[in-house]
This record gives sequence, C-alpha cells and structure tokens, in this order.
Amino acid sequence: MKSPRWIRLPILSVLVLVLILVPARSDRNMVSEEYVGATVNATVLDGRGNTVHMMSSDEGTYGQNSPKVDTNGVVIAPAPHHGVVDRQGCDPSTRFLVPPRSVHWVALLQRGNCTFKEKILKAAAYNATAVLIYNNSTDKTVKMGHEGTGDTVAVMITEAYGKEILAHLEQNLTVLVSVVVGQRGSTKNINRGSLVFISISFIVLMIISSAWLIFYFIQKIRYTSARDRSQVSRNSDEEWSHLSSKEVDPSTGELQSLQAPGAQQGPTGLREAALYPHLPPEADPRLVESLAQMLSMGFTDEGGWLTRLLQAKNFDIGAALDAIQYARQP
Repeated sequence: MKSPRWIRLPILSVLVLVLILVPARSDRNMVSEEYVGATVNATVLDGRGNTVHMMSSDEGTYGQNSPKVDTNGVVIAPAPHHGVVDRQGCDPSTRFLVPPRSVHWVALLQRGNCTFKEKILKAAAYNATAVLIYNNSTDKTVKMGHEGTGDTVAVMITEAYGKEILAHLEQNLTVLVSVVVGQRGSTKNINRGSLVFISISFIVLMIISSAWLIFYFIQKIRYTSARDRSQVSRNSDEEWSHLSSKEVDPSTGELQSLQAPGAQQGPTGLREAALYPHLPPEADPRLVESLAQMLSMGFTDEGGWLTRLLQAKNFDIGAALDAIQYARQP
C-alpha cells in the first residue's frame, strides 16, 4: 500500500531541513587552523666529538604561536635540584646548565603539570633558542597554544622520540638537533557548541521520524481494518442476497428458488408464502396477480390492508385505486 502524500511530505521536509541546517551550522563553528610540521634531526656525539648515533623524526609539529623557522642547537634538559629533576620545567626552582660559549641551545621538556606557555617562558629566561616538548601519554603530537612567548621556537615531538633523546643525555652524551620546517596544512576543528548542536539535531530528527512512523503505521492498520470490514460486509450482503432468493421446502428440507408471480406453482406454494405473507390460504390466483401489480406501483401491504382491499373490490385494481383516492380526500 502506498503511503499517503500528506504522510511522506513532513518526513521529507524535516530531513531536508536538518540536512541543510546542520552543515551550515557546523561550518560556522569550524575554525580553520594552519598546522606546520617539523622534521627534527638529532646527532649524538661522544666526549671527543665523534658521531656515535644519528636520529630523525618528521612527526614534529610547530606550536600555534611559534615562529615557523628552521633552528638548531645543543639539547639541554633541566638540571637536578637537590637530587630531584623536574623534567616538565614547571617548578620555580627549575634551571638549565648551559655550557659556556653556547650560542644556540634547545630545551627538552616533557608535557604536563603546567601550561605550554610557562614551559617556554622558563626556557626563554635562560636564552633558549627553541624548546622541544615531548608528549607524556601517547605517541602522537598535539597542537600547542602558547600566546605571548615571543620569538622562541616551540616544537612538539612524540613521547618515544623525546625519551630517546633524553636517554642519550642521561649517558652524558651530547645531542645536537636541527629543526627543519616540514609540510604545511590546515585542519578544521569543530568546537564543543557545534557538537552539541549536531547531537541535539540528530536526537530531534530521530524523535520526529519515530513519531511519524508510529502515526503512519497506526493509520495503515486502521485503513487495513476498515478495508477488511468493508470486504466482509460486501461478502455478507452477497451471501444474504443469494440466500434470500431461496426458501426451504418443508417437505424435503432443501433450498428451493423462489419463482416470480405468474409461475405455474399453486397459489399456496412457497412463492406466495415468501413474497406475499398476508395472503390467505388457498388464495385466488387473481388476487395474487392484482397484489403483485399494486406492489409494483409502489404500494405496500403492511398489515395486509392492501390484500383485504383487493378482496373487497373483487380483485379490481381500478376500484381499489378509487377507494384509496376517496379515502385520502378530507
């Protein structure tokens, strides 16, 4: 069964409306941000200045407020203070032991415990050229926001790469790094308000769709039930029409078709008994014929008055009509 047009249209309208509004709303809440990748090359030197190991990673990412330029220098991690090392650079007593004559040096800090800005400013206070911040939980980089850090280059590297560099430093080896600008790209970040709007829109869409589906199936069930009842009624009418044209013969108990007036069956047979219930037993055939003609003219024999009138007028239809006309006069 095809669904009515008035049921299909609201659902289509809601779907189109949501599909139009959600992307439009989402686009307004998406902020296009440029990210710049960084390739960090590291060279490990022994005490004599000989190269013992070389490393490279192109998974670095410049901070959002960092200058996107190449840089290089010797890597220095926070120095111990009273036997305790603050790898994150958040403690006020954190210090860096910068070798003399070091023009360019790069601080190596771990993410966490304070903001990126605080870490960068701590290293900048010791004239660091750049700051490498390695992640503390996953082997991925995140975008760093650190407005107000000036010209200090800030790059985030993966946790594994940062710990590998730190391991060489703890062995009293020298690590030189060279940071090179990598690929540039842009991403669209959906803010929290947009996510809430999309979620609410989806929930509302589901509620409206469910309500219309329920209403549609209720209407469908009602329509089907009404159609079935109508079919049963038509079948009953046909069956009744079929049975009303028959009578039971009391002698045999079988259904016998009724015959029209004027048939050869006797006046007291089944035909007269069914069609003319007020006829007396063994009625005169002329009475049956006159009564049939009067009934065909639109008269009724309710209570047998027409039968009695025809008997009184000796089955004369004209006399019966005159008597009826006379009786109707005031």
